[in-house]
Amino acid sequence: MIDSPQTRVGMSLADFLREQADAPFELIDGEKLPKIPTAFMHSLVLKKLFLLLVAYEQAHKTIVTLYETTFAQTESPDWVKGSHIPDLMVYQAETIAAFMSSEEALQNRPINVVPDLCVEVVSPTDRFSEVERKVSRYFEDGVQAVWVIDPEEKLVFAYQAGSNQVQRLTGDNELVEPNLLPEFTARVGDLFPA
Repeated sequence: MIDSPQTRVGMSLADFLREQADAPFELIDGEKLPKIPTAFMHSLVLKKLFLLLVAYEQAHKTIVTLYETTFAQTESPDWVKGSHIPDLMVYQAETIAAFMSSEEALQNRPINVVPDLCVEVVSPTDRFSEVERKVSRYFEDGVQAVWVIDPEEKLVFAYQAGSNQVQRLTGDNELVEPNLLPEFTARVGDLFPA
């Protein structure tokens, strides 16, 4: 029996960096998916949550919050097998400190460490099945929690790795993540314009 050659999924780091500079994209199963520019409401909601997370970051010094930053899964130092650009992502501060002292950071490469929390804001053109698939991929990559924000319905869906339960949060519900963000709370209704 003859083994068929395996196709390597992904692209070289040099190609990835060059093409990302032209137009940001996510690399999923070898397919480049363009990152669509965000609409006004999307940006407004993100800004509100970003400011809350940064205030927590500054007060507690335990996390680092990044905005629309690429994180890549690498097969080797010169091969990117996949990438994501979450709207927001949160890392433990020590994880970022370790990355900052790495060769990848010094060479201005994409962060190759999986975030602890990813946040996605649903766009009017997103299909629910696509959002669910993205959440599943985050968990496959090792993300611990995902918040999906729907500005149109003024909802937040909070997902946890290893759990089939999804919290559906509205209005006066508090958005919390006790394992990653002890003492952090945000009233869901405050994320959306009145």
